[in-house]
Amino acid sequence: MAKQAFVTDEERLNQEITHAKEYNKELKAHNLQLTNDVKKLTAESNSLKQRVRRGQAQADQLAAQKQKVSGLLASNQKLLTDSRTELGRQEKIYSEFKSGKIATNPETEKLMQEITVLKTNITKLDGETKKLAAVNDRLSV
Repeated sequence: MAKQAFVTDEERLNQEITHAKEYNKELKAHNLQLTNDVKKLTAESNSLKQRVRRGQAQADQLAAQKQKVSGLLASNQKLLTDSRTELGRQEKIYSEFKSGKIATNPETEKLMQEITVLKTNITKLDGETKKLAAVNDRLSV
């Protein structure tokens, strides 16, 4: 007979806090890279569009840049959707803990702190994704 895994509410809470911290760490790093990418792509795209207008670059180069930006935009839109789903999951778990046996456990508030950080990270991701969408729109041939 196999041993049955038994996880206490406290252990599950600690696992959720650890998961939330890791998710936030990864999303924060992604946002930092995205901010740099958006700045770089904005400059590159503006320069390329000007060169096309002056006849110093071809329209197909602009189309290639748009394809590159569109791909990055799509992956960030998916990440934004996934992050919002994760936020909903974490909020549901927090609610379960707050209404359960460990409602008064101070560790529960650590999960709420991570949820607050996730909301901030999602807001940043949303803002950078909108900037990326604007770059993509300006690249129309």
